[in-house]
Amino acid sequence: MDSVLEVPEGAELLGAVFPGAQNGWPGSQEETWDAVLVITGEDPVAVLKDLVAQAEESGFALRSFSPESAACGVLHESVLQCQALTVRDDGSGSYEFNLQWGTFQGAGFSHVLVRRQSRAYDVPSGSVSFETDLPPAPPSIDEWEGPEAGEPVAAPTDAFDTGGAVAILEPGGRVVGPPAHSWSLSGGYGVVVALDDGADADQVVAAYAAQFERFGFEGTVTGTTFEGNRAVAARYNGAGAGDLEAVVVEDANSGRSFLRLSRAND
Repeated sequence: MDSVLEVPEGAELLGAVFPGAQNGWPGSQEETWDAVLVITGEDPVAVLKDLVAQAEESGFALRSFSPESAACGVLHESVLQCQALTVRDDGSGSYEFNLQWGTFQGAGFSHVLVRRQSRAYDVPSGSVSFETDLPPAPPSIDEWEGPEAGEPVAAPTDAFDTGGAVAILEPGGRVVGPPAHSWSLSGGYGVVVALDDGADADQVVAAYAAQFERFGFEGTVTGTTFEGNRAVAARYNGAGAGDLEAVVVEDANSGRSFLRLSRAND
C-alpha cells in the first residue's frame, strides 16, 4: 500500500489506494489516503494485528480509542468491530485501522479500513487488547454477487443506515467486492468500482455528481495528482445529512482506473 504497510496474508486490497478528503486538494496542506482491505482468510483479527505490527516496526506507537483499552467489541450481536490507532512520536502522522467482520440485516462485512494522515492524534498510550469472541463469518467474496448497472451499490440499503442516499451503479464499471462500512460513526458505506477500459474519469465522476445533486447534496468536482496518478473527485454534502463522495484514481502503471463511492452520515 505504501512504503510502510504491505497487504497482509489473508487479505487483499480492493482496487487501489485513494486520496483522502484533504490530500492535495486546493487549499489543503494535510496529506491523507484511504484503502479498503477485504478479508480472504479465516482470522480477521490476525490481519489487523499484522497491520499494527508493521506500523510499529516503522516507528508508530499503538494507541487506544477506548478508556478501557479494549480495541474490539461486538455490534448488533453479530458484527465484530476492532479499532486501532498508531501514531508516530515525532508528530509526522498516524495510521488508523477499523475492522468489521460479521453479518447484519443481510449485509456481510469482512473489511479493514486503513487511513493514513499526516497529522498525529494526541492520544495517551496504554495496553490494548484485541481478544474477543468472533461473530459468525460473512459470506466469502466468492459467494457475493455485485450489483448490475442501475442498481444501488450498497443494497440492502437498511444494512448501511444511509437514509436512502445510496448511489446507483452507472454503466461502465463493476463493483469489485462487498460494500464496506463507513468511517462515520453514525453509518454509511464504501464501495470500490473497477472502471471499464477506456472509461473517461471526468464523465464517470460527473455522472455520480449528478446523482448526489438529485439527493439534494451540494459540492464540487476537482482534480489533482495523487502519487503520480491523476485523480478526480466529487465531494458533496447535505445540511445535517453527511457526505457523499466519488473519487477516481487513474493508475498510470497498470492503465486501470478505480472509483471509490462513499457515504458518511455525519
